[in-house]
Amino acid sequence: MGKNLIYIMLGQMCNPIAGLLALPFILHFYTIAEIGEYFFAVSLCGIMATLVAMGLDTAIALEKNDRTASHLQAIAIMCGVLIAALIIPLLSVIQPWVFPAYFAPHVLLSVMFISISIFAVNVETVVVAMQMRNNSFRQFAFHKLLATLVTFTAQLQLADNSLGVNGLIIGFAVGHLSGAIAGMLRNNFRKGVKIICSPTGLQESIHVLSLKRKFIIYTMPSASLARFGNEMPGLLVPLLLGPQFAGLFAICYRVLASPASMIGATMAKLYLSSIAKINRANKKEFLKKTLLFIITVGVCITLYVCLLNLSKEILSIWLGDVIYQVLPIVMITFPYVVAQVCYRTVSPAYDFLNIQRTRLMCVACACIIPGITFIIAANMGNSGNTILGIYSIVRSIGCVLLISIIFAGLIPDNRFSSFRNWLKSSKTERLDSSV
Repeated sequence: MGKNLIYIMLGQMCNPIAGLLALPFILHFYTIAEIGEYFFAVSLCGIMATLVAMGLDTAIALEKNDRTASHLQAIAIMCGVLIAALIIPLLSVIQPWVFPAYFAPHVLLSVMFISISIFAVNVETVVVAMQMRNNSFRQFAFHKLLATLVTFTAQLQLADNSLGVNGLIIGFAVGHLSGAIAGMLRNNFRKGVKIICSPTGLQESIHVLSLKRKFIIYTMPSASLARFGNEMPGLLVPLLLGPQFAGLFAICYRVLASPASMIGATMAKLYLSSIAKINRANKKEFLKKTLLFIITVGVCITLYVCLLNLSKEILSIWLGDVIYQVLPIVMITFPYVVAQVCYRTVSPAYDFLNIQRTRLMCVACACIIPGITFIIAANMGNSGNTILGIYSIVRSIGCVLLISIIFAGLIPDNRFSSFRNWLKSSKTERLDSSV
């Protein structure tokens, strides 16, 4: 377990650490406004890639049968290729309504590389799910490290070519594509392709997808809504508050949310790996693990933020005076980052408990309400920090409620089930008395 944890942490830490190390150079070659535009593009890519994955990444991670897992991996990647190919003309048509006006000079190039990024992130997600299932943690660390190094090297190399924000977007696409291709080659992708190309491949594929329809019907929409909720500030801040404030928020994300997500992603993979071995009837053990992971994530992020505040003078030497503009945003967004990362860590519990439908409805509310709140607050003419503060409070409450639903499903003798039993017995008594 300790060795696996080291590999997972290495894979998850390389991107945030490299991002922090590269940030002074990114700030030197790119403007804060261009960083804000890039943040919008990456947020859009993340949402679309989750949709393209169709929830099959979770199905792969929880699948017990090796043949079915390989088959699902091939289906997810091949469907991703087809959907990503359709996204290019789709985004080209709807780009006047989707992209902010300041993207106009280079929007078509951005659309092309965002579409490539969507495919690459989708493949990477599916490959990582397979690696987690097979406990291939060393491969996971290598592919993450490769993608990170290629991404930042390409972004810095393209900085002098007058590409503007497209230098950042192209670097992101090339980096994740390299990691995705390396993962496919090392992850026995050909085994799944052979199954699909066999004489009974189509029939078998339809049968496998029908068995996993709950993941497509419920997990995919709820995961997409959850990702939309996570990436919502990356879309709304550039659209409603402008690229300059979005750039400051993106730096805040790099300083706070990205390392926090690293902690959460590391723990989420360990959580998924540990619950896959638990008997579904053993809810007591499941509850203990869920509590342990939530507490660990919360404490780690809180300690990290305290360290940031204590080290602001050192950070100012590294990042310049921009850190003094970013730290207030860090403190404002801290509550919702903690709540959101804790929820994302234990969100596979919904699939374990077979309450995907409940998750879909609750995640929809937890995403839509904060988004509406953000838009209303922005249209009332509030400052950027005030708008983010309101959003942070509402979003935190939504994530806490989503975690509470997991505990409600894990504790059999809670007051809600007692109330339902009382209601059922009372109804039976009334029927008996009427007879």
